[in-house]
Formats: sequence, C-alpha cells, structure tokens
Amino acid sequence: SSLSIPSTLDSNPYKSWVDMYKTEEFWSSSAWLIEHIEQLTEHLSAERKDELVDVFVTGVQNEYMFWDGIDKLD
Repeated sequence: SSLSIPSTLDSNPYKSWVDMYKTEEFWSSSAWLIEHIEQLTEHLSAERKDELVDVFVTGVQNEYMFWDGIDKLD
C-alpha cells in the first residue's frame, strides 16, 4: 500500500487553526505579547529569567509530544 500525502490542508480538520498563523492579527498579537512579557520580566534576575525560559521550553516540548502522539493515532 502506498502512503497518500495531501498536497494541501483543504481536507485537514485543523486547517482553520493552521490558517490563523497567516493572519496579520495573529502576528500583531504575538508582537504585543512578546513586548508585554519583556516589560513584565525586565526587573527579574538572570537566574529567574533562565527558570522561566526552562518553563517555556518544557511547555513547548509537552505540546510537541501531544501533537506528535495525536499524529501517531491517525
């Protein structure tokens, strides 16, 4: 049996979610959030900032593992 890989997301149930990343609204909101986080953390020590980076990286890794697991269920 051959693996059929669609060339577009048209039939993907997550198409609208993926398409969100193409919008100006998403990128504007992301830029605002980054600036806001930088303002909230500017007074923190380098050690605390490193701890927060570790928390963020762990969250990203967990999200990756979640979506990777979902993909393997298909």
